[in-house]
Amino acid sequence: MTKRKLNGANRPDVIARTQDYIGYRPGAPAFALIDFDRKAMPAAVGARIEALGGLWSALLSVMPPLDNAARVIRRSTSAGLYRRDTGDPLPGSGGEHVYIAVKDGADVERFSQ
Repeated sequence: MTKRKLNGANRPDVIARTQDYIGYRPGAPAFALIDFDRKAMPAAVGARIEALGGLWSALLSVMPPLDNAARVIRRSTSAGLYRRDTGDPLPGSGGEHVYIAVKDGADVERFSQ
């Protein structure tokens, strides 16, 4: 959950996905997140990603060494949302999360930038 969506809730069982709660320790393994969101994506960018064979292929086109990295790829929780009344998919749903295994948690911030 994002900090904004907490709406001031002060519950010990709910945290925001921020550096206040998620830390990366130097020298310890970690996962770097690539959060792929289609909302507000220009059509030309989406078409290019699809032409490359999808998100993972597009990432490899700019970062070939990722092909050797351990990873987990899953659909975003917002992926596949649709209107109940019409059955039409909601625009922008269909994101993905890619978790890349990193040897040193201190490298996650640098990787993300």
